[in-house]
Amino acid sequence: MSVALAFAGCTPTRGKAETLGSLPRTSRVPLRSFSETQPYTGLALHGNHLYAGTPRGVVRFTLGSRASTRISAKSGLSGNRVSALAASSSSGVWVATEGGLSRYHKDVWTNRPLAGSLRSVTAMVATSAGVWCGSKSGIAYYDGAKWSSYLPGVKVRHLVGDQSGGGVWVATEGEGLYHFEKGKFVPHNVSRGQPLRAVRSLAYAMDGGLFAVGNLSADEGKIGDERLIYYDGRHWTIFRVAPGARLRWVSLVRGRVLLAAEAKGGQSRIFALKRADLSLRGPKKPPIGPLRLAGKRSSTAPSRYPVPYFYTIALELWLPSEATVVEGQGNMVMIGTRGTGAIVYDGKKSTWYRTNDLTGDTQRFKLACETPDACYLAGGGGRAYRFDGQRFARVSVDADANAKVLGFALDGSKKAVAVYRLGDKLVLSRHAGSLFQRVVELPIKTPHGAPGVRFARYAPSGELWIGLDYADKDHEVRPWGVIVIKRDNSYVMHRSSLLPTEDRKPGSLALPDDIRDAMFRKDAAWLATGNGVCFVKGTRVVLHTENEGMQSEITYSVAERDNGEILAATFGGLGRLVGGRWRFDLGNLRGHVTRAVATDKNVMFVGGDEGLLVLRGNERLSVRERDGLSSDQVRDLRIVGNALWVLTAGGISIIERPVNRR
Repeated sequence: MSVALAFAGCTPTRGKAETLGSLPRTSRVPLRSFSETQPYTGLALHGNHLYAGTPRGVVRFTLGSRASTRISAKSGLSGNRVSALAASSSSGVWVATEGGLSRYHKDVWTNRPLAGSLRSVTAMVATSAGVWCGSKSGIAYYDGAKWSSYLPGVKVRHLVGDQSGGGVWVATEGEGLYHFEKGKFVPHNVSRGQPLRAVRSLAYAMDGGLFAVGNLSADEGKIGDERLIYYDGRHWTIFRVAPGARLRWVSLVRGRVLLAAEAKGGQSRIFALKRADLSLRGPKKPPIGPLRLAGKRSSTAPSRYPVPYFYTIALELWLPSEATVVEGQGNMVMIGTRGTGAIVYDGKKSTWYRTNDLTGDTQRFKLACETPDACYLAGGGGRAYRFDGQRFARVSVDADANAKVLGFALDGSKKAVAVYRLGDKLVLSRHAGSLFQRVVELPIKTPHGAPGVRFARYAPSGELWIGLDYADKDHEVRPWGVIVIKRDNSYVMHRSSLLPTEDRKPGSLALPDDIRDAMFRKDAAWLATGNGVCFVKGTRVVLHTENEGMQSEITYSVAERDNGEILAATFGGLGRLVGGRWRFDLGNLRGHVTRAVATDKNVMFVGGDEGLLVLRGNERLSVRERDGLSSDQVRDLRIVGNALWVLTAGGISIIERPVNRR
């Protein structure tokens, strides 16, 4: 992997941009992040909770905390595949699933079938007494007792309640807009001065005007077709956007209209729209702004109609490229993504909400990549996943559904080997074709319960080293040394502690119990342990501690530089072994907690509790959560092809397409 210090303009440029908050700056670092195993299909706020729809039910997050609860058909929902959500402080939470409409009101879930005219709900908006549901086959309103259906055959894209409290504006895929007024839907199309046919998003402004973004034609991919429109209750104003920009959504946050515009590369920057006061002295029009909106009257507006002028302010905010749903509610904007959770933005700051079910509390990468597009991961809850270069999908490693996958390793033939638990045994299976085939079963005894796996790595000799632990009777995880499996599937345990009935077997070394990772150099092993760095070659064991200059003996990771220098990520900083002594003089990291280190050519990657640090010579680059990293708490690093994989407390981030090393 060729890596330079600067990742595609990672350092943010301030300029004259106004900073109103901090959504993930995915345009600043060429990375992708993953934390969820399901996309979010709908979002709603109610009380102190965020409700997120998924293909496996609803996840209810407590605002301001990491607590979450999953609600499914087993716990009262009408189904599991959620397509849309909405909420109102008076009518409760509404959820559309494949099984019907669910309502959460006064701490009780109730269900009823969808209106017969609705096939699958694509958009919802709640009122004080009921809910509007839009679909590919029209729209219907449920008033708490019965359904009323409208606009048969119309493909609904987005809904926003009007300011009367009971009406609704409808954005469609090819028929412009509809507005429910005086008991019926009134079309707003070309004949009435509204030029858009395909409408993506709607939002009200504080002055009561309506904004919409979409295309003049039904072909949303047509170049030059993008428009922003504004309706003041009488006339429409049409705004042309800068060439090449694509408007994705518009919303209202704390009285400010926010607009997301996608530029080349698929990244969407967020702009604030501000209305100019043309009655003031001075220039009749303020600076156009970075988005360059050019407004004109609609064809039906009288010539004396004053064109309202809005200019744009570029914010230091970006919409994640993997966004699946964007909803405005009250003073909040909610953004759901395909694999990184949900964001709630209140106009001042943004907060991530995640279940992090992909990796859970995993502390080390348990990963085997046959190619960059065929990686096998042991994730949270004993589940296994395959990464195809785009997303993670569940994979089975054994016909027994009770198999709990604890790790993966890559053998000498570049095949993934799964390590999993069945009962009290550890089982190995090797990837062959489209299946995994069992290789060996290991009846490992621990002081209490079944064994767990800390890491699994193959040595150049073909031996598989597996770091072990177990949970004691108080559920505290305890280290249990390492097992080394030889090419003939025989094995030997290395640890200091022995069971009361156990004698040390031939070939067994009294290595520290607390072994956290392993790095191999020719016929020697370097082990990161809780007691220092342990060197093992044959029967020779050397433990490097504070006596050899270690700032801390708590070691998380070991790596080797191109010049053969050994590096150690420790609780007391990043150390390097020079002439049998440890020096902590790299990157000014002495005294800082460093949990992982990886090297590529003359570049070092260091992870800790303050994000990722890239070091090359005297240069350094910091990559943090604000740059799109899944969390500032980095747990492990792994180089895969031309990418750096980063395991954090918030999931996995993959930094890709680094620019060439100078």
